[in-house]
Amino acid sequence: MTSKLPKRSCGFMFAGYKVPLNSQQFLLRTTPDLSIVFCDSRVGEILGFNPIDLLDRTLYHLITVEDTESLLRAHMMSKNISATWSDKKD
Repeated sequence: MTSKLPKRSCGFMFAGYKVPLNSQQFLLRTTPDLSIVFCDSRVGEILGFNPIDLLDRTLYHLITVEDTESLLRAHMMSKNISATWSDKKD
């Protein structure tokens, strides 16, 4: 799918300020459970995904296995939930 519209700078508004995105960034909007409800079309150029295919998936589908624990911790902290991880086996 190609756009016939002219390319223009992309950005978003945060606290009344326009925050421009560079060529290696894209915009996602998620629900509190990290399900993707909006995906910028540039995700195809950057990650190779069709934006429509990402809708109703979670961010966990986009990250590597190595980053899963970090995202899980950050997500739990944003919900004020705590957990303890340990590599030790009893």
